[in-house]
Amino acid sequence: MSLRVLVLSEDGPGGEATLRAMVLAALKTSGEHVDTRPDEMITWCRISDRARNLFNMIFKEAKPSRDGTDVRREIAEQLRSGGADLVVAHVDADRRWSEREASPFAGFLDTRFRARIASEATVDGSRIVGFIPHWEIEAWTYQNLDALGQIVAKKGLPGPLAAELETWRADRASLDEVADPSDLPPGKIHNAELSGVGWPWKAVHAANASFAHSANALCSHPLVRERLGWPARVVSPAQ
Repeated sequence: MSLRVLVLSEDGPGGEATLRAMVLAALKTSGEHVDTRPDEMITWCRISDRARNLFNMIFKEAKPSRDGTDVRREIAEQLRSGGADLVVAHVDADRRWSEREASPFAGFLDTRFRARIASEATVDGSRIVGFIPHWEIEAWTYQNLDALGQIVAKKGLPGPLAAELETWRADRASLDEVADPSDLPPGKIHNAELSGVGWPWKAVHAANASFAHSANALCSHPLVRERLGWPARVVSPAQ
């Protein structure tokens, strides 16, 4: 059994490896005895480089543009033809988890992207699943605190950052309360590395913040459960 997934990241094609790693980590949280190699359960789909690069502008455009229509049609065709079962779309909230109701970007994904695909191409909009980290994706990748600590030490990064690592380790949800974590060294350049081996999915999911919310939404999706042969059930998203 296999699930065909198209990933789209607001960080463009360069963010897709990190997003794929987060999708695989999310599947491990399902409680369905997912194998240690969940990548064997997934077929990764692709669309044009143009569409992948334009996603960051398209999902939030106030008025539909020609480029936006073209990109949405290309995505819809993947869903309609069976090329992809689901789209997992990464959009940064740009708000703290405690302020999540104030973030406009989850709403943009819903009303300016998902709804337009549904109306323009008669595709079920629920097949687009949002992965929405708070503040941004570094709130998830930096959770690999052991690897991050090694990077901090190797690069001789500012001492206060080393102290922050222990704060985050004691309260993993606190990373979702850090504004603009990518502005901290080491920035975005190590995201793919940090999201790989050793990423502590159990601890991050147990923190019950934005990763848990996204993971639960994915794992409870009826199509995911059908394609992977999991029994139908509902997992309540983190509140």
